[in-house]
Amino acid sequence: MIHRTFASIRYVPTAAARSVFGDRLGVIAGAAFRAIVKEKKGLDIAHLQFRLRKDLVAIRSRATRNGEVEIEIDVGNEKLPAVSFTEEELAAARRDYRGPRREAPSRHRTEFHLVR
Repeated sequence: MIHRTFASIRYVPTAAARSVFGDRLGVIAGAAFRAIVKEKKGLDIAHLQFRLRKDLVAIRSRATRNGEVEIEIDVGNEKLPAVSFTEEELAAARRDYRGPRREAPSRHRTEFHLVR
């Protein structure tokens, strides 16, 4: 026997999403949750893009402190690859990023220090 329950999921569309998706936003919100589940990475998704018919949708999701699922919905970007990553993966990438390489200081460089 299968039992169903209702879970509270909060959808937060950006102004751009409301403008572009309009009346389709309700259907897109349901598809957003299914896209997150299909990724099998948990609920803390930093970025995920998916296509629903002609719409390219970008989402971000998280579990709130009170146990609700919150999904931010925005318009997707055609220039970005179709990859998803979690908040944890994003934090690890930021930790590992060393920034642009800087040239070694020149031995013959003069520095001026102003003192009072």
